[in-house]
Amino acid sequence: MKKPIALLLCTFMVVVFFAACGGTTPVDSVSLFDLKETMLNATTFGDMAYVSSEDQDAKTYLETVSSLAYEKVDGFFISYARDGKGNADEIVVLRVKNPADTAEALQTLQMHLKTRQSLYATYDPAQSQKIGQGITFQRGAYAVLIVSNDNGAVKQAFESFLEEAA
Repeated sequence: MKKPIALLLCTFMVVVFFAACGGTTPVDSVSLFDLKETMLNATTFGDMAYVSSEDQDAKTYLETVSSLAYEKVDGFFISYARDGKGNADEIVVLRVKNPADTAEALQTLQMHLKTRQSLYATYDPAQSQKIGQGITFQRGAYAVLIVSNDNGAVKQAFESFLEEAA
């Protein structure tokens, strides 16, 4: 009699464990490609290029926007205007392995934004102003940079995507 009760209790505990875990999505299981598509569809962008942590030269691409040690990065994507003349649109999403590194990742994106604004100030003041209105923020293990015609809509798309994935 004790064995069937013990077996029933063990089965119940396993079911409860898996039911409790069902509502959470590990950070690294979120598709960065799908996240990029969602963010790009939030507003109008020009012709955008895309590089990511899946590319062969990923470390080199990351170094163009962030000085964060590559070993700290779990994944990233950069979507930017193919023709920077007259279009400074850019989205960068960095996902770090340890959420304690998110603030550092965010700081590197803020520095990148300032550098771009200074660069554009010399040859395209309108785009420099657009970059100056760009936003950076962090959420969990993510550091994000957005420069677009509607930064709020793109940020909301990011937030909604992560909420739905959870």
